[in-house]
Amino acid sequence: MTRKVSWLKKIKAVIIELVHYNEEQIKITFSDYLSEKLNHHYSHLANLFSDVKGITIEQFYLTHKIEKVKELLVYDELSLTELPLD
Repeated sequence: MTRKVSWLKKIKAVIIELVHYNEEQIKITFSDYLSEKLNHHYSHLANLFSDVKGITIEQFYLTHKIEKVKELLVYDELSLTELPLD
């Protein structure tokens, strides 16, 4: 496995963990959160992600946030006003 693919998996895992399994809101920016978790500069992570995946980290993050909202609406039967949209 190449180093880029290994890093891509790490980045994706942190984002998925944040969106789908973390109940608390982060108190720092998404870019700072990712940098701290992976101990790398965000610009490096963002460039690597885009090179390998073909989309930006932000697009990947937003896609997962949208999927989480859909799950909450469908499976938890929450109304739009009850959703944690932060």
